[in-house]
Amino acid sequence: MFPWTPLVVGLRDYVHKNGFRSVIFGFSGGIDSAVTTAPAVDALGPDSVHGMSVPSRYSSARHGPDVTVQPGGTLVLATGNKTELAAQRGVLSRKLSDPGAIIPSMPLLEGTVVMAGNVRPVADERDGLLTFLAQQRYVLRLAARGLNDAQARLTPTRSALSIVGLVKHVTSAERRWMAAVRGSPAAGEDVTDFVVGQGETLADVLTAYDSAARETEEIVAGIPDLGQPVRVPWLPDEVDAWSVRWVLLHLIQETARHAGHADILREHIDGATAVPLMAAAEGWPVRPWLKPRSPSG
Repeated sequence: MFPWTPLVVGLRDYVHKNGFRSVIFGFSGGIDSAVTTAPAVDALGPDSVHGMSVPSRYSSARHGPDVTVQPGGTLVLATGNKTELAAQRGVLSRKLSDPGAIIPSMPLLEGTVVMAGNVRPVADERDGLLTFLAQQRYVLRLAARGLNDAQARLTPTRSALSIVGLVKHVTSAERRWMAAVRGSPAAGEDVTDFVVGQGETLADVLTAYDSAARETEEIVAGIPDLGQPVRVPWLPDEVDAWSVRWVLLHLIQETARHAGHADILREHIDGATAVPLMAAAEGWPVRPWLKPRSPSG
C-alpha cells in the first residue's frame, strides 16, 4: 500500500521546521512533478502550494506534456496507465492555489519557455544527445542576439571569422553530416561556407540554421539504433564507418567549439558575453554577480 500519510506528515514537518511559508513546484511536462504536488497540497493546503511551468526549450517540441492544469487548478494527466495510477492516488482531484497560476519560469523566447542556463535531466541517450546539441545551437545563436547585419558580418579578430559566417558554416556542416546519416551523397568540407553572400541577412542565416536543426531531429527520431553505421564521407581513409551516435557527438563538439569562437567575436564587437546575453534573453533578475545584457550595453 502506498505510504501516503507518512509522506504528507513528513513533508509538513520538513516545511514547518525550515520556516517555509509556501512551496513552489516546477512542472517540466512530466508526471513526476504533478504527482508530487498532491501530498504537498494535503500537507500544507492549496493556498501554500504554487505551480511554475519550467519545460525546456531544448526538448519541448519532442515531448508532449503529461500534465495540464484546468481552470480552477485541477491537475489532469495524460490518458493511459499514468492517468489510472494518478487517479488511484487521488491526484486528479487535488487543487493548486490561485486558479490558472501556472506561470512561466522565464519569459518566452521564440515561442518556448527557457530553463535558466542548464540542460534539463534527460530521459535516455538519444534525448541526451539531441538536447545537448540543441543547447549548443542555442548558445551559438545567443552570440548574434541584438546584432544588426553589419555587426554580424564584422571580423574583429585577426581571423576572417564573423558571427554570421560561423552560423552559416555550422548549418552547412550539420546538413552534410545528416546527408551522410541518410546515405545521401555529401560534399566534403567547404571552407567557403564561412562566407556570407552579399544578399544574405543574419535573419536568413538563422532561419536556415533552425531548419537544419529540425531536419536533424526528424532524421534521428526515425533511426531505431544509434549504432547504425554511417559511411565516412571523407578522410580518414582507414575508417569505413562511424555510427549515428558518433555523428551526434561530433556535432555537439563542433557546435560547442564554434559557439566559443562566436563568444570571443561578440566580446570584441561590443563587450557582450554569453552568460549576460543568456540572462537577458531568458529574463534573469539582476544579481550582485550578474547583470543581464541590456540593448544599450
